[in-house]
Amino acid sequence: MTRRAELWWSRLPPFRRRLAAGGFAVGVLLGSLQLLHTGRDTACHSDGRITIAANSDVSAGGFRRDLVRQWNAKSKRTDDLVEISDSTDEARAEMAAAAQSHRCTYDIFLLDVVYIPEFARNGYLSELTPKEFGAAWPHVTKEVLRAAQVDRRQYAEPLATDAPLLFRKAGLPLPATWADLVGDGSRTGYAGTYGYVGQFDDYEGGTVNLMEAVLSSGAEITKGDEVVLDQYAEKTKNALAHLRGLLDGLAGDGSRPPGSGGPSSSPAPSPGAEARCQDRLGRGCLFRYREESSLQAFRDGDVGYMRNWPFAFPRLALDPSMRAGDGSPLFEVSHLPGKGITGGYALAISATMPEEERPDAVRLIRFLTSAEAQKQLFACGGYPPVIKEVYDFYMSQEKGPRTCSELQDREDPSPEPGSEMTAPELGDFATAIHDALGRAESRPVWPHYATFSDTFRSCARKAVTGEIEAREIDVDSFAEALRTAGDGRRPDDPCPG
Repeated sequence: MTRRAELWWSRLPPFRRRLAAGGFAVGVLLGSLQLLHTGRDTACHSDGRITIAANSDVSAGGFRRDLVRQWNAKSKRTDDLVEISDSTDEARAEMAAAAQSHRCTYDIFLLDVVYIPEFARNGYLSELTPKEFGAAWPHVTKEVLRAAQVDRRQYAEPLATDAPLLFRKAGLPLPATWADLVGDGSRTGYAGTYGYVGQFDDYEGGTVNLMEAVLSSGAEITKGDEVVLDQYAEKTKNALAHLRGLLDGLAGDGSRPPGSGGPSSSPAPSPGAEARCQDRLGRGCLFRYREESSLQAFRDGDVGYMRNWPFAFPRLALDPSMRAGDGSPLFEVSHLPGKGITGGYALAISATMPEEERPDAVRLIRFLTSAEAQKQLFACGGYPPVIKEVYDFYMSQEKGPRTCSELQDREDPSPEPGSEMTAPELGDFATAIHDALGRAESRPVWPHYATFSDTFRSCARKAVTGEIEAREIDVDSFAEALRTAGDGRRPDDPCPG
């Protein structure tokens, strides 16, 4: 190969050799400049309009857009919120692609908090300064504020937090422990008796549900920057086996437990657990449920228990079919009896935002995260607040506007019954979220969390769907695969046996 290059070069006239050499040098220089052309040097040109990138709004009424419209009316602007996808994973992928390619599509990212380290360390975000936001930080719950920090620097302003809730049909027993709910996998728990639905599809929500099951067994997955799952091998295998036993009983073979919303026995069993799991409600497989389909199964079917995020509360509360003739709700809500995993979203400024637009972006973010906006997001959209005083207000007897219509100062502050959550309902809702946040843990705050999540879910989900036997998992090797993923490398075998 070297000889051919020499022959090609030697055949050129001296003038063309010098021209080729000069062109090569210019190419190298331009390539080097391109590599150095990052961060604020790639700032986009200002168009006078701020665009927020977000995942789809699953709340009742899509209130985030209403809040942006309020901002536009107040400030005489035309800023916009673009909803990318109802999948957190897909929304993250689009935002990351836009940031990496320096597309001037988005000025502010509404990020799931687990992706903030990845975006910050890749240079996609601009640090928020105490001068811009510091006055608000003492009012934000410490854990929520810390979730938006990377290397002790604040890269995002929390907009909403999240913690799992347990919804149950009115009159069903309240499980005090995780074992009460799921039992030992042989239908001994309440969920096996009355039916249960969670989120076990192959996406980030599935990771969270599987992590909660493992943590609720007394095991630990990570501690700080370390993977410690291998120290809890038996508890981990038992947790996955028990969950498989529960879901398999609801999925399975014609002996569906009374009152469950599990699938029917119509399709013949097949070698793959996913193939034999056919939901009689016509919404796909039990192991493919996500937040929305879980909510539909709980509302329309006869599922007794549901694990879901707080967004489900207003959706159920405002559904006439979920109320008795006297107006009382046909469901109850509480914190998850085991360990929960926190979530949440925060607003981050793109590193390529034009400097002249930054003051407007700061004002927009401060408006969206103000105490007044937080109350509206909670009362009108069901978004869990990030400000401590909002919880104190709703859990107290303090006087003041509470409902959505009261907070918006509508001309008719007494809407039709059932058209909005009442003050007592909002109090119960706030209490459930507050209790859930106190019992929940955060996911690993790592730059390569997405790879870690894929690896954990790939193995744990196979054990739950029955593709592999949970008790045959080599937890030491599984933990090592998670360490590899935590470093940003995909392991060859995410679920070694």
